[in-house]
Amino acid sequence: MSDQIGITMDLLKLEYKQNIFDFTCSKTTYTLDGNNRLADGISYKPLLLMDQQNKTFMAQNQQEFEEIKIQTTRTIIENKEYMEELKKVVGAQNEKILAIEKKINYDNIVYQKLTTTYTQSQAFISDYNQLKLNDTIKEVINQLPTQYDEDVYRQFLLDYGTHFIYSVNIGGLIDQIGYTNRSYSQYHSLDEIGTNFLKNFVQEEKQKGLSINHIPTQLLEQYPSQDYLDNTEMGFFHVKGGDREDLSNWVASLIEDPVVTWKSIINITQIMTQHFFPNKPNIGTVQGNTVKALKAYLIDSQGCTNKEAINYNKKALVTDHSCYFSVFDGSYQTASNTAQCTSSFRDQYELLNQATNNTSCKSGSLPKKVATYIYDNCEMDQYFCIRNDQYSIASPDLHQSLQICENITTTEIFYNQNSHQYNCNSNLDKQTEMYFAKKLEKTRQIDICYQSFCYQEDSKGVQGFVRRYQGECHGFSQDALQDNIFSYCQNGCLIQYGKVKIANDCDVEQFICIDQERDLTCVNN
Repeated sequence: MSDQIGITMDLLKLEYKQNIFDFTCSKTTYTLDGNNRLADGISYKPLLLMDQQNKTFMAQNQQEFEEIKIQTTRTIIENKEYMEELKKVVGAQNEKILAIEKKINYDNIVYQKLTTTYTQSQAFISDYNQLKLNDTIKEVINQLPTQYDEDVYRQFLLDYGTHFIYSVNIGGLIDQIGYTNRSYSQYHSLDEIGTNFLKNFVQEEKQKGLSINHIPTQLLEQYPSQDYLDNTEMGFFHVKGGDREDLSNWVASLIEDPVVTWKSIINITQIMTQHFFPNKPNIGTVQGNTVKALKAYLIDSQGCTNKEAINYNKKALVTDHSCYFSVFDGSYQTASNTAQCTSSFRDQYELLNQATNNTSCKSGSLPKKVATYIYDNCEMDQYFCIRNDQYSIASPDLHQSLQICENITTTEIFYNQNSHQYNCNSNLDKQTEMYFAKKLEKTRQIDICYQSFCYQEDSKGVQGFVRRYQGECHGFSQDALQDNIFSYCQNGCLIQYGKVKIANDCDVEQFICIDQERDLTCVNN
């Protein structure tokens, strides 16, 4: 169904909808093979072209490999709004491609992909005056209001698509993938590798058209350089159309078993004309409204679609590859020496991770102890959960991820000589905490260092740290700016990660301000 002229599709979701035309066949024109008559308004011409891409796609890591797969199926929109066929070149179910995907994760691999396309013919809409819309789409368009209503027109696009196919190329397609040892490619330009990869496909053969009755076996298997051959491992053929078992007669076999290798599309406003709607004098207004809605839909519906990302866009229907992620993924605080802690103390100072409702990290995150606080012989351990999945930076150093850099957090001399804050590596990192010093007792003065996510990739999504004092806190000076935690984190999500008892009448609550909410409940929500 998706190969037919007249099928509508949603360009953002890459979903096919329905055929908007009722075709008739009054003409006696046949296709090249003589087996099919052409519908009214549809023209046909033989092309007989063999085409091979001018350069080989290459990737040097798994991420680039995924981007290449997307690139080969991407939508190309130019002034005439052509769309490359949405072909699934490399099926994830194929164990050979999985093996290559696994191998390409190593740094010494360069990935290559070659596409050969043979086009027999092209069918396209040549005369809209001979076409007839089906009753369903005609009735829906007749019901569209002349007064612009973005919701109504957006729903029309969602239901019936943004574009329709007006031209298809018929023929066949071959893909092959391979990978080359980087030690070879380091001493040879990628352009040279691509040239060698294509060398056996000569320009003269491209011009012979239908006389090309086979694909030379050397085309994708032999290379002029034995050094190159020794360092290159080829993948598998992905053949679409024709005889998939015998490539020596592949082009000739396409006569009996062709496939669509290319589809061209045009936006759906092309059918909103007086020809199709002779009794709707305001069809031009409806067409203008649809153009306006189409622009809004295509532009405003792009964004980050991953719910785990910091910049997740709930309205986005298609990704614009702008997603970014934070290594911070929740926190919890628990007693390490439960025998020394009363149950009432644990109940008051133990903090659960909201993502798990437990003293644990969720799947894909690792616990990192950042502090141990002691009060009346009860030890409370504080943990940050650090992302360690495919969205995080590669193999993050958990110690560096929680390096002390910017915001106030206590260190080794902290409320009690036995308590200490992790990751303050030297005395140079320490400063005297003036806000929290007891006015007349220097012995109550404590050292602090600065805490934040130091490295740029790690710090994404973390705005900073803040604390709040609860209770009378008699005899302690407090920083007034630190009291108003909500004004500190006006544009972020405030998460409590710690609660520490420092005196019988005083607690310190610790918060981190992050960009994203995800599955965490914000204190300042």
